[in-house]
Amino acid sequence: MNRSSKHNGIDKDVLQALVQMLDENNILVQSFRMARDRFQGSQVRDFKLRLIGTRSTDGREHNLPSASEIAAIIIGDFDPESGYRDIIVESKEGHLKRINELHPSFMPMQYPLLFPYGEDGFRLGILYREIDGRKKTKRTSVTMREYYAYRLQERESEGKTLHHGRRLFQQFVVDSYTCVEQSRLRYFRDKQKQLRSEVYHGLKDAVFRGDTTPASIGKRIVLPSSFTGGPRYMIQCYQDAMAICRWFGYPDLFITFTCNSKWPEIESFLSMHPGLKVEDRPDIVARVFKIKLNNLMHDLKRGSHFGRVLAEAYEAVSQFMIHGPCGAANTNSPCMIENKCKKHFPKKIYAETTIDEDGFPVYRRRDDGRTVEKNGIKLDNRFVVPYNKELLIKYQAHINVEWCNRSRSIKYLFKYINKGPDRGTFVLQENSDADPRSNSTQITEIDEIKTYLDCRYVSAIEACWRIFEFEIQYRDPSVERLGFHLEDEHNVVFTDSDYLDNVIDRPDVDKTMFTQWFKANEMYDSARQLTYSEFPSKWVWHKNISEWSPRKSGRSIGRIYYAHPGSGERFYLRMLLNVVKGPRTFEEIRTINNIIHPTFRAACYALGLLDDDKEWHEAIRQASLWATGKQLRELFTTILLFCEVSDPYNLWVSNWEILSDDILHRQRRILQYEELRLSNEQIQNYTLEEIENNMVRNGRSLKEFEMMPYPDMMRLRESNNRLIVEELNYDKLGEAEEHARIVQGLNTDQRNIYDEVRKSVTCNNGGFYFVYGHGGTGKTYLWKALITWIRSEGKIVLAVASSGIAALLLPGGRTAHSRFQIPIKVGDESTCSIKQGTHAAELMSKVSLIIWDEAPMAHRNCFEAVDRSLRDLLRFTDPTSLDKPFGGKTVVLGGDFRQILPVIPKGRREDIVESSINQSLLWDYCTVFKLTQNMRIQQNRGDKPTRDFAEWILKVGDDTIANADGNSIIEIPKDLLVPGELDPIKDIVEATYPNLLESYMDGSYLQERAILAPTNDIVQELNEYIIDLIDSPEATYLSADSICKASSNIEHQDALYPVEFLNSLKFAGIPNHELKLKIGLPIMLLRNLNQSAGLCNGTRLTITQMSRWVIEARIITGTHVGCKVIPLFKEMSYNTLKQISTDKDTWIIKVRIARMWDAINTNTNQLISIDMILVDEEGCSASSTPLDFYSSQLGRGFSTEGALHHQLPWIFIPLNWGEDFRLRYPLYSASVTLHGGAMVSFKFEALYSEAQDWLYSTAK
Repeated sequence: MNRSSKHNGIDKDVLQALVQMLDENNILVQSFRMARDRFQGSQVRDFKLRLIGTRSTDGREHNLPSASEIAAIIIGDFDPESGYRDIIVESKEGHLKRINELHPSFMPMQYPLLFPYGEDGFRLGILYREIDGRKKTKRTSVTMREYYAYRLQERESEGKTLHHGRRLFQQFVVDSYTCVEQSRLRYFRDKQKQLRSEVYHGLKDAVFRGDTTPASIGKRIVLPSSFTGGPRYMIQCYQDAMAICRWFGYPDLFITFTCNSKWPEIESFLSMHPGLKVEDRPDIVARVFKIKLNNLMHDLKRGSHFGRVLAEAYEAVSQFMIHGPCGAANTNSPCMIENKCKKHFPKKIYAETTIDEDGFPVYRRRDDGRTVEKNGIKLDNRFVVPYNKELLIKYQAHINVEWCNRSRSIKYLFKYINKGPDRGTFVLQENSDADPRSNSTQITEIDEIKTYLDCRYVSAIEACWRIFEFEIQYRDPSVERLGFHLEDEHNVVFTDSDYLDNVIDRPDVDKTMFTQWFKANEMYDSARQLTYSEFPSKWVWHKNISEWSPRKSGRSIGRIYYAHPGSGERFYLRMLLNVVKGPRTFEEIRTINNIIHPTFRAACYALGLLDDDKEWHEAIRQASLWATGKQLRELFTTILLFCEVSDPYNLWVSNWEILSDDILHRQRRILQYEELRLSNEQIQNYTLEEIENNMVRNGRSLKEFEMMPYPDMMRLRESNNRLIVEELNYDKLGEAEEHARIVQGLNTDQRNIYDEVRKSVTCNNGGFYFVYGHGGTGKTYLWKALITWIRSEGKIVLAVASSGIAALLLPGGRTAHSRFQIPIKVGDESTCSIKQGTHAAELMSKVSLIIWDEAPMAHRNCFEAVDRSLRDLLRFTDPTSLDKPFGGKTVVLGGDFRQILPVIPKGRREDIVESSINQSLLWDYCTVFKLTQNMRIQQNRGDKPTRDFAEWILKVGDDTIANADGNSIIEIPKDLLVPGELDPIKDIVEATYPNLLESYMDGSYLQERAILAPTNDIVQELNEYIIDLIDSPEATYLSADSICKASSNIEHQDALYPVEFLNSLKFAGIPNHELKLKIGLPIMLLRNLNQSAGLCNGTRLTITQMSRWVIEARIITGTHVGCKVIPLFKEMSYNTLKQISTDKDTWIIKVRIARMWDAINTNTNQLISIDMILVDEEGCSASSTPLDFYSSQLGRGFSTEGALHHQLPWIFIPLNWGEDFRLRYPLYSASVTLHGGAMVSFKFEALYSEAQDWLYSTAK
């Protein structure tokens, strides 16, 4: 209150009449007389409260109000520990008397003008009236909220003083709501402070100790999540919303509905009350908006308002959906921050809707010349807020309809909805300065004394909404919140007056929602098919009788209460409850694959749900039972590169002996010195060298991993440039033979290109060529002719492709990004990450030819980056290289511009065309060759369907079918379509995979077939259908999902993103949380693991074996067909040799070769036999003699006569009685004589690369 202006604008006659009225009718007026006298006789300073606009806190909570209104400002927030919100009255004798909000005179003393007769306000004990239709409740008296909701209703038989109070009425509404909230909080503080809770086993322990005093046990209950609007309430609502998303998928639309104060219903009401404005009746505004909101939700759920538009909406858009004006035309607009619109208006003109790089929509905005004049400023489509026409016309209000950015916006969306109450930052300033000389007070604006307050801001509209008990959160379907606990650790609530022995003897004290779930699983077989979170979808929880019963109607989803990762076993139990189905006891939850684990954490680890290094240790140990040393080192490299190992050094220290298992033997063979001895340090150095070579092939190094040891650099220098050695490590004679065979098959066009490129390479003139040909014209055949010629000459050719799957078709092929170290994000000035003086730079100087297949797929900046780098790297050996394309190297590109062009995220047609190689300046130096003859058709002239398809697809690419430039409709020939019946998934599977059950183990059968699906959801549906058809054991692999460590600054991130929600996320290029596999089924790699071994993104393999942590698969596509990779073996038990008998057909025995020798015919120098002694783990032995061989090289590859091998890896031998069977490769049959005379046949895998290579070539 400012005393210098307190009389301004006041009518003295009206004031006098009010004073007289109150003196005559209000019994409380004398209290105010004393307050006035106290105020006049005291030294009271004047203060003002100023709202602060700038802030560093959450803008969604601290937005400045956009209208003049009455609001409550509560310092901090409603707090159960805060003091009474009351009036203190001083009597004439000087005694103080407190009147709180529960006193009947509280509101009349606060608002004497609204209660001129001093009538009572709310008091405790107002009884309900016994009238028909009232809902029966246990409570018999009216609550404070119900009382004020009753008073806000306008009735014909009552006076209108309260409702015509205008701003004083707004203040009354806000004050009433704050009283209600404070009263509710006081209930939790006063009425429940005697309540305590403790886990059940804690009570039993206390009683056992003889401690029956409840005041010494348990914890206070302060503020539960049932308190509407509290922080716990908001978090629970947020997690409910996330549970709905996990069940039904991401939201599709984000709709903001804003009240229109000019709605006919509001204006009609105000017309009957002259003098009132819309802001004077917040109760009416809240009630009308609630009616409109209910209608909108009904329309959205049951109507069809996102289809055909029934009317034009120009006027409605002009009135409700135009933003601004803002920007330079109106710098004072509320949306302006630092001279920029925080909503980013005006938007740009776009011809079509696209998605930006952050995943948010960029809507189509036509430049059609239509404008709207607002505040004298013309605004066009750039200022239009997205809307739906039909909803806009029907509701005549601002309804912003936005397409949701799915996964990226879900956090923002629900945090926005559950952001908490409005808040404001205020400064309290003293603005009076006393002058002792003149005995006067000067009102000034000073900043010396300030108190900044972070306050809760309650507007009159919000107060009405909350008093009327309208929902602040709504969701459909309902979410059942599922409690859980450890064994005997459920909470029991009791009072200070209860005896603990009576508490634990209560009937059903051990019944909880969680334990009754166990009981339901025990009683009903159907219940055992559901996890705990799935249970409410089929079952209903009855709280009054503490039982689950089958659901008969309605729908609901379950959400398990959150447990913090630091809560120990509770966190791991919660993880299991989202996976394990139908347990009947706590022990069954810990039972995984018939093994009872001691803790829930151990069970989580057994399921693969934990993200730590232990699984990588287990993967290496399991693979060591089957894999060779070389394969293990490749596996170790893969783990380092792609598995985010937290402690690489510990992984190395714990497993180096396994990784170096064959190092000593290899060095003995290389040096031809069987008595060679190496120290542990030397063996480690050789092993690290092998691993570093693997890392270098992938463009990485061990130096990048903290604490990882690095091999001795002197040895690496002695090994020279491994990149060059690898490119020269080809059999020149074999390449020459292959080249001679291929050249004979070149057609005229291919031969012309071959001769031109060969001339350029031979003369070292350099050249830039592009071979343009559609599929089937023999581009790959031409590449192989050039590659074999270069390598037969002992020169280097780099065969690269734009994609990993295309690189697999080239001998020694790599992806262009890997070989040239092209940056992931390339620009007009980008260069490759190859530095002068490195091995990669030396390799580039030695290159004679570069072949780049599927070139149109790569961005032109990729070729320009390679061009800049080669010119720079070669300028020291050839000063003229700076002026030559690609530094003077011969470069041949190939591809088809009809196929996939560079992928430009959210780009349009012109962006894609601009990124193509033929738009680069390098294209001016390029010589283009064309291949037009379809070699596939030439080889199969009688295959008319194939020829017809090739001609049709070529017409599609040439756009000669629809004769339209741009988008057109193409009719697919009927013979290319699979006729659909009732089950399209079944039809397409049967058409693509005929005789699936008889042929799925045949790699060539799967190699020739694949189904290309448009979305990952269809892929998942196809996979599930085919997997269910295969009758073989199934293995389920679960991902261990966690929040990225880079997001650790997000507050409450663990609560915002529960594990089950992370598990539900689906992304392109990443497998789903649950991956089900069976032996024999095809799989596809989704990233480049080891290109030199044929493991690229897109490589297809068939599963040969599975274990918990790794799988073994055979490659069925590319140049490494038949190779087994990713070694593993199942966890199983093994027999010993002495246990073999005739009582069953199959035996699995783990043995090693103890000794091996061969017998040679001295006259013909031919191998007669190879004899060996096999020894199992218990020392039992068996001698064996292989029966059939195709070459004497096999025996020489294994050993020389009398050689002793005891460092070999263990091998697995399944034994079968009475059957001499053979697998493809690299296996062979052998006859085994057990010490005891029994004869059996068995199989085992050759252990050395020489034998493997021979067997592989023989199998081909």
